[in-house]
Amino acid sequence: MLKRAEKVKVMKYKRMKEPLVSIVMSVYNENEKYLKASADSILNQSYQNLEIILIDDGSCPKCSRQLEQYRRKDKRVVLIKNEKNLGLTKSLNIGIRYSHGKYIARMDSDDISFQNRISEQVRYMEKHSQTAVIGAEVCDLRTGKKMPGMYFSNDRKVMEARLLFCNAGIIHSTAVIRKSFLKEKKIFYQEDYVKAQDYGLWSDVIYSGGRMKLLHRVLAGYRIHPRQITQRFHRQQDLIADRIRKDNFYRCMGSVLTMEEMKIYDGLVKMEMCGALRENIAVIEKIKRKNTRLDARTLNQELLLRWWLRGRHMQILGQKMDKRYYLNRYALQILWPDNFVYAFKYLVLRK
Repeated sequence: MLKRAEKVKVMKYKRMKEPLVSIVMSVYNENEKYLKASADSILNQSYQNLEIILIDDGSCPKCSRQLEQYRRKDKRVVLIKNEKNLGLTKSLNIGIRYSHGKYIARMDSDDISFQNRISEQVRYMEKHSQTAVIGAEVCDLRTGKKMPGMYFSNDRKVMEARLLFCNAGIIHSTAVIRKSFLKEKKIFYQEDYVKAQDYGLWSDVIYSGGRMKLLHRVLAGYRIHPRQITQRFHRQQDLIADRIRKDNFYRCMGSVLTMEEMKIYDGLVKMEMCGALRENIAVIEKIKRKNTRLDARTLNQELLLRWWLRGRHMQILGQKMDKRYYLNRYALQILWPDNFVYAFKYLVLRK
């Protein structure tokens, strides 16, 4: 909710050949140095036809004054002030609601965008009208080295299966989203998916038929520090992600598993062994048999990959695995050429 005295300033933009891009950034008591670096990286983009929506999510007076300075500094900045702290998810929905751009570009208040980020992503979106979301690779701002990402695949069949197990989407603060797709499919950030809103959004995009792509170029810098959401709310984030994953399972599969079978499936996801070996294989075979929505071959490869990832994870933790876990008819399917290539892409190429 907005203060009555803080009406959103609707800008009349000069017509330009390039489409308008609305950059949405929510801020809550951000470190002054981090916020300056982030905001400056947006203001100094080579792509100029921008609407920069800054949401002051109930910040302290010092942070609010800093945001107000940016509003006065650049006419492209639209400042929205929440009456109280609403959290990132609700604030992003507010920003999108008041946006005017053809594209929505996400930005976090502690990361930076390289100068050519928006221009490269918009160029791709303009050439590929069927793409709903484009992301990019990032580097660690502490070291300058490229970060590995989240096992994203440009193959939508893979994404449909992989989202049953984890958030395999693009890094949130690199996203450029086609607003018309969100409007057509009635997609928004689900506000009960706090701390994992990107996982929920990517799931809604993919399962609504949207195409997500990743530009294999480093276009942003990612800052790792103790106050970021991933660090401060790790446990809560895991719980919400677990809920989204189960929602995805029911969306794709329905209630095909009993409560006991769901525990076995959860064990596969969480890299834990739940139930006997034969029970685990039986649940996997049941999932494959009951599947009517996902590509059968891809689902089988993803399930098989998770089986081997779990075995490796448990061994790393010092839990001795019975050799029958690996030497059985199901597990040895990993040696089939197509399955081996699929696992190689995931483990080595992170695709």
